[in-house]
Amino acid sequence: MLRLNLPTEPYWIELSSVGVRLKVRPLDSALYFSARSRAIRRAQEIQREAADLIEAGVTVGDLPDTRDPDAWSGYLEYMIAQAYGEMAILDWEGVGDADGNPLPYSRETAGALMRVHQVAEQFIGQYTAPYVQLGAEKNGSAPAPSGTSAAGTPTASAAATATAPAAAASAAPTGTDARTTSTSRRR
Repeated sequence: MLRLNLPTEPYWIELSSVGVRLKVRPLDSALYFSARSRAIRRAQEIQREAADLIEAGVTVGDLPDTRDPDAWSGYLEYMIAQAYGEMAILDWEGVGDADGNPLPYSRETAGALMRVHQVAEQFIGQYTAPYVQLGAEKNGSAPAPSGTSAAGTPTASAAATATAPAAAASAAPTGTDARTTSTSRRR
């Protein structure tokens, strides 16, 4: 059974490892898809601009190499976290400027806060946690309270086991001129 017990009012998230509290609006489908759409649109714009600069022979600065799929994937994840920060955070505590003075919340600084990877990871993890838990509940394979999945309902029948025949022994030369062979496995 799918239980709809998701937050409906703004609430606080504690990012204990960095000493920050974030007041956030509840995540719903509209915010989820809007943040992802914003991030993808921005990333595509940056990718086009970077390609134009590279083609013109200009250095692109601190942008990741748009031709490297891993670097680009990481940058897109950052852009998604930034969009969530801009759209979800309403207020904060524990955020300061370079001199340690409290920094007032703004949409722009909320996006900039996501440049700190510890903040981005904790924020996304905690902000989306109610929805991840909801997904685990609805598919019937949530882990048991003990931490094992033994309580889950099996979804496949047991596989038949087959024993492979043993390889036949071959007479191999002995001594120093014996050749050895090895079998390579593809991974």
